[in-house]
Amino acid sequence: MSIFFNFFKLSVITLFFLFGFRTYSQENKKNQIEDIFIWKMSDELKLSAAEEKQFSEIYRKLNQKKSNLQNELVQLSYELRNNPTRNRKEISTIVKKFKKASADYSELNMIEINKMHTLLGDKRFLEYNAIKQDINSKLKNMLVGDDLNRAKNLSSGTTRKLPPPQIIEEK
Repeated sequence: MSIFFNFFKLSVITLFFLFGFRTYSQENKKNQIEDIFIWKMSDELKLSAAEEKQFSEIYRKLNQKKSNLQNELVQLSYELRNNPTRNRKEISTIVKKFKKASADYSELNMIEINKMHTLLGDKRFLEYNAIKQDINSKLKNMLVGDDLNRAKNLSSGTTRKLPPPQIIEEK
């Protein structure tokens, strides 16, 4: 019963996610997805109201920082294409900024780990990571479709054997 209920909840979340994508602006979509994620985590981890509030604040702040850094990285990536007449010194400055933004982005993962571990404790922290992985995998499967499942089957050796190739002769 619980597997069915979890599948049903994920299906509802997925449908909400897909329909929400079409009807709201980019920022509303982002907030909506964050809200669903926070609700899912709160429900699965059985967070108290105070814990949910802290979790929500941490998650939203980190997502905002990640979004800002992603935008900066994209902008820096295309700096040379947008202005190809830059000199060596300017290019070097752009590379340094890109490296710093990349390092800051990577550091956010450790900040998330530390803050979530402090809030959730050992057991719920590990559950948080497992749920997050499940959600990411299911979203990727939805976006990629059957291609990912076919790749898994090929790598696991559970594919059916094909008949030998037929030789066709032209006359």
